[in-house]
Amino acid sequence: MSRTVYLDHHATTPLDERVFEAMRPYFVQEFGNPASTTHPWGRRAAEAVARARAIVAEFLRADPDEILFTSGRPNPTTSRSRARLGRPARRGGARIW
Repeated sequence: MSRTVYLDHHATTPLDERVFEAMRPYFVQEFGNPASTTHPWGRRAAEAVARARAIVAEFLRADPDEILFTSGRPNPTTSRSRARLGRPARRGGARIW
């Protein structure tokens, strides 16, 4: 059996039961935009993303700052290209990956 891991399930993704259980609160009761931290819902979402980033980083033996989550937004190709090249976008003084 192949040990290959396919990570580009853009249209649909089989979900491991453990992942579903970890994500269940965010599917049914915890709603918030992690990029909008001016309210408690956004802050809780941002904290959840930070915890997820730390878990993935530990698993991959990486630094959390090296973990980039992307979505199906209209311009993911630019994000991926910038990440591969190590060129973050700049907004004000912040580096945006």
